[in-house]
Amino acid sequence: MLVTFYNISGTYRVARTTVHSGCFGRANISGRSSAGAFEKWAHEVGDQSYTFNNLLPFFKRSVHFNPPDPSSTPRNVTLPYNASSFSNDGGPLEVSFPSHFNAISSWLGNAFTEMGFGRLPGFFDGRLFGWSYFAYSLDPNSQTRSSSETSFLRDALSHTTNLNFYKSTLAKRIILENCKVATGVLVNTAGVEYKLSARREVILSAGAVRRSMHLTPHVRYTEGVY
Repeated sequence: MLVTFYNISGTYRVARTTVHSGCFGRANISGRSSAGAFEKWAHEVGDQSYTFNNLLPFFKRSVHFNPPDPSSTPRNVTLPYNASSFSNDGGPLEVSFPSHFNAISSWLGNAFTEMGFGRLPGFFDGRLFGWSYFAYSLDPNSQTRSSSETSFLRDALSHTTNLNFYKSTLAKRIILENCKVATGVLVNTAGVEYKLSARREVILSAGAVRRSMHLTPHVRYTEGVY
């Protein structure tokens, strides 16, 4: 699988499915946003902790990277990667390469190079302008998807007894005290609306791509938080 990025604005239609992370399925492709995007975020909120380099230790902490296996890689496919983008102690989310590659991929790589796009060692080091084979959220042994449910949720359930998981539940809005402090969330399960209260904090992790109300920005906007 290859990708290239252009400085052209436009509208793109993306197929997606809801998964147990609040975000959407996207063919298991794994990567990180650009360093420039995080730099702009840090500038907009006036907080340098949001820069790519300052967030990188946290990115490394959640991913267990599996280098490509030469025995399962076609002879015309090379898979460079930047080892400094990962940690040997990362996990539990598995990131690896598939055992099957489309026959046209290497030819597309030649075409992108001919067009002037440089090759990148993946999309994990803050650079996105160029082309590379994708890494995937994939268990290298079973060649099955490594999702937030199979990695983070199962890991948490194996180490704690106070985690409650509300299935088929929609977060409607954040409950704010004096319009400043989040004290809980209003949710709906099978048509029944009720409140979940928080003693310490409310963490929003609902994804960024719009589908009904399943996304972090929309949940914020319902309470006027921009």
